[in-house]
Amino acid sequence: MFGRLIIAFSIIQLYCLCTNAQVSLSGYINNYSLIGETEPNPFDEALWQNITCQRLNFNWSINKNFDIQISNQTNLSFGNSTLLRLVKETSTDNHNLLKLSCLLIDKEDKWLNLILDRLLMRWSTDKLEVSLGRQRINWGNTVLWHPNDIFDSSPFLNFTYPERMGCDAVRAAYYHNEVATSELAVSADKRGSPTIAILHRNLYRSLEFQLLGGVYKRYHLVAGGGFTTELNEFSIRFEGSYFHDSRKNSDKVDVVQASMGIDKIFQNNFILQAEALYTNKPDDITDLISSYMYTEHSLRRLTISRWSFAGQIYYPFSGLFSINALMAYLPDQSAIYVGVGMKYQIFQNLEASAMVHAFDLNINESYPMDGRMGTLQVKYYF
Repeated sequence: MFGRLIIAFSIIQLYCLCTNAQVSLSGYINNYSLIGETEPNPFDEALWQNITCQRLNFNWSINKNFDIQISNQTNLSFGNSTLLRLVKETSTDNHNLLKLSCLLIDKEDKWLNLILDRLLMRWSTDKLEVSLGRQRINWGNTVLWHPNDIFDSSPFLNFTYPERMGCDAVRAAYYHNEVATSELAVSADKRGSPTIAILHRNLYRSLEFQLLGGVYKRYHLVAGGGFTTELNEFSIRFEGSYFHDSRKNSDKVDVVQASMGIDKIFQNNFILQAEALYTNKPDDITDLISSYMYTEHSLRRLTISRWSFAGQIYYPFSGLFSINALMAYLPDQSAIYVGVGMKYQIFQNLEASAMVHAFDLNINESYPMDGRMGTLQVKYYF
């Protein structure tokens, strides 16, 4: 039934594009190729994958107060079975309340999936905005790790799905003035476990701050906050959250997570950014690759190390060519990750990018592993 629903929405998108001037349609076609290796190799096979993704973003402004947004994504993947399994976990809605995907091909070495990752009705006035459906609720304040982003728990290393999966939710936002906003959001996962929270943002002098509180996945009480300010032309960002298991017989320890970062944009558009994350309960893993993919990921388990550090740079040599680099260090597992990439704008709507990745780690001080990976991406926008 959902397969027919997805196809019907795709037809509606094309129909409305041709009949209504208040309708817009955009998107891209992206081909992503990956090859890599690890030492030792627990997979006993070459790591390679080719992913072709088509994305359509549809927006229908019915009037000045009401609009509908629909985005679907088609993924065709083939290659190594181990990586394909991780791609599937990254690109499906298996953890949402509603299943809005249609699986067309599911084999060991190939996979074709169609998914509605945004299905949103929104009503708004000058002061109030209410949205219903699958949507992205972004409460994060820092750049890499987001302890406040309780409605999205995607890992920061996600090479195949930059948009991130939305959540099935109701969200209401009230705009007190130009700088103060209050939000209430209610969501549920595939088990029906609710996440209910409120957020308030405001500005005090040069300090932008936010406070939040609520219930995370039925049982966990959460409270947190964050701020952004400037010091000597550097932006300083912070956010932190505290989780308490409310079940009477629970022996779970309370979880504290906090991230703090600093960044600066120079006059030549060079961007420098660094960030640190602390948690009193790091995630227990068996390997680095699976820990950063979207399995049953939880915001209470953002990292595999009590302390985590990362930094990245970006520099555009021109309007057509740019380079970027990312480095992360996780002391508990003696893990180091380095990624270096470049992007070139071939035509106005066509770009190509390449990136080299390397990591080295020692899991639980007993299982050393290092790996290398290269990626090539060609993307056409329309």
